[in-house]
Amino acid sequence: IAIVDLRGDAFAAPVRIALDDAFTDPATREVVAAPDGSFLLIRSLASAGLAIFDAAARTFAQVELPAAATDLDVSADGSLAVAVMRTAGQVATIPLPDALGDPGAIAFASVELPGQGCEEPPCVHAPGQATLAPDGSFALLFSNAAPTESFARFDPADGSFVVFDRLEKRVETIVLSPDGGSAVVLHRPDPDSTAADPYERAVDAAHGHSVIDLVRGVGQLKLTGALAPIDVVFAEG
Repeated sequence: IAIVDLRGDAFAAPVRIALDDAFTDPATREVVAAPDGSFLLIRSLASAGLAIFDAAARTFAQVELPAAATDLDVSADGSLAVAVMRTAGQVATIPLPDALGDPGAIAFASVELPGQGCEEPPCVHAPGQATLAPDGSFALLFSNAAPTESFARFDPADGSFVVFDRLEKRVETIVLSPDGGSAVVLHRPDPDSTAADPYERAVDAAHGHSVIDLVRGVGQLKLTGALAPIDVVFAEG
């Protein structure tokens, strides 16, 4: 980690802090900063834990998790983080800054998503990704590593979740609106679909996105054919 002080009149060389070996590979790690820059959270597929870097003290701490986190998100106000552990089928709710000094403040919950491709029912998959509402009141959990056409609305306060299973295509990623009332799901195509209905096979094979009204629980699919949606930007307000 390189720390550059931009407040001085003269340029100063960056202060460099070495990472633990488990967090050095950029291909397997994710770094999320607190909105005020006071700390960094670092996850790695090579470690069943989160590294926490205190920017002021320039020190590291580590919080152990049941498994390596596959995704990590922090609320816009910096009061909460969620970490998803696909292999454990769990989600960690991490209150901030309390959990930095008290790992016992972290709560764990199990979440399942209905899916396809299982040899025997019931067919369920664990989520591996999360997008947290700006105020931290809920998170949308999903998977793009398993054949799922659903996501879960997770409540960090009590660990409960409700599954939205009315999507018509597999999920690639989900972007929340600034007010948390809507979401856009970017889908990934399934060119190997075995659906019996020709229209359903065409829907599976195409790119597309769905706009979801999270308040009413309804959505609308838009197919984009061979054009892959890449990103989503919400207007202010």
